[in-house]
Amino acid sequence: MSLFEKYHSDTTEEEREWLSAKIYDKRFRKNEVITNTENIANEIYFIEEGITAIIKDYYKDKKKKEFVLDFKVSGDMACVYTFFLTRQPSKLKLMALSPVKAQAMKHDTIQELYKTTSWGDRMGRRIAEELFMIKSKRERSLMRDSATERYLRRLHIRPELFKRIPLKYIAAHIPISQQAFCRLRSSFAEV
Repeated sequence: MSLFEKYHSDTTEEEREWLSAKIYDKRFRKNEVITNTENIANEIYFIEEGITAIIKDYYKDKKKKEFVLDFKVSGDMACVYTFFLTRQPSKLKLMALSPVKAQAMKHDTIQELYKTTSWGDRMGRRIAEELFMIKSKRERSLMRDSATERYLRRLHIRPELFKRIPLKYIAAHIPISQQAFCRLRSSFAEV
């Protein structure tokens, strides 16, 4: 699915041509940091192929740890969105977990779309609403569900991710230690 098909199929040919000139392809290598902490997120990406993760680094017992807020795959928008909007240095990083092919658009281009076109404003609203709902569901799950429930839900909703994402990132997403994650997985493998 292309960016046009998902967010603005109601545009005219002239508007699509204008936008096509503003959207560009980007490729990222596996483990490449797309947006690093302390950098301002200047681009938003529509993932065509590959997997990215939004990661928060933190320290526990003087050891660097990672908390994975979300994974983004083909068909998803990927960006450290809060910092993209606020133009503040990011406290999160966006990282490619596999080779990634994406369509990208700069912050200034999106702002121009919002100001000059009604469909741009609608596209922005749809993106913001979609990202808000994903964030809300994630927060609710972290507050309400056990690690086992979060594991089973992820496994049920997106089983393909478990084959394509290193297990340390899935453990950091649930979030539990890698050892606890291995025990959790093996307890269900025995059933």
